[in-house]
Amino acid sequence: AHKNNLVEQHIQDVVVHYNFNKILMLQEPLLVVGAFYILFFTVIIYVRLDFSITKDPAAEARMKVACITEQILTLVNKRLGLYRHFDEAVNKYKQSRDISTLNSGKKTLETEHKSLTNEIASLQSKLKAEGSDMCDKVGEIQKLDVQVKEAVLKSAFEAERLVAGKLKKDSYIESEKGLSSKRQELVSKIDNILDAL
Repeated sequence: AHKNNLVEQHIQDVVVHYNFNKILMLQEPLLVVGAFYILFFTVIIYVRLDFSITKDPAAEARMKVACITEQILTLVNKRLGLYRHFDEAVNKYKQSRDISTLNSGKKTLETEHKSLTNEIASLQSKLKAEGSDMCDKVGEIQKLDVQVKEAVLKSAFEAERLVAGKLKKDSYIESEKGLSSKRQELVSKIDNILDAL
C-alpha cells in the first residue's frame, strides 16, 4: 500500500482503552503468593519429618542433655539475677534506712534461691541419669554459687552494721570492695563454666 500526501498535520494520538475484570487482575499475583506458600509449607513439613527407620539412642541422649543444659543455663542466670535484685534492695536500705526493705529483699532472695537451687539439683540428677559428664560441671557451679551467696549476704550484713553505726564508712568501703571483687571473680568462674557447657 502506497500513500500520498502524508504530512505531519494528519498525525493524531491514538488512545486505547482496556476493560479488565477486577478479579482477573488479582489472579496472577495470587497464583505467585499461593505457589510460594505451598513451597514453604512443603519445606517446613519435609524438614520436620523423620524418615529414619531405626532410632539413634546416642542422638536422643545428646538432645536430652542439650535440653537439660539449656534449662540449667536459664536457672543459673535467674539465680544470678536474684543477687542483683538483692543488691538493689541493700542500696535502697542504705539510702532509706528502712530495715523492712532489707528483710523483704532477704526473704525473697532466700525463697527464690532455694527453689532455683532445688530445680538445678533435680536437673543435675537427670544429667547424672543420662550419664553425662556435665553433671560434674553443674556441681561445681552449685559450689561456686554457695560462695557467691555467702558474699552477697555478708555484704548485706556489713551494710546493716554501717547503717546501725557499728562500722565506720572507711572500713565498710574497704570491706565492700573486697567482697565485690571476690564476688565478681566467682561470677566470672561460673560464666566460664556456663560457656563450657
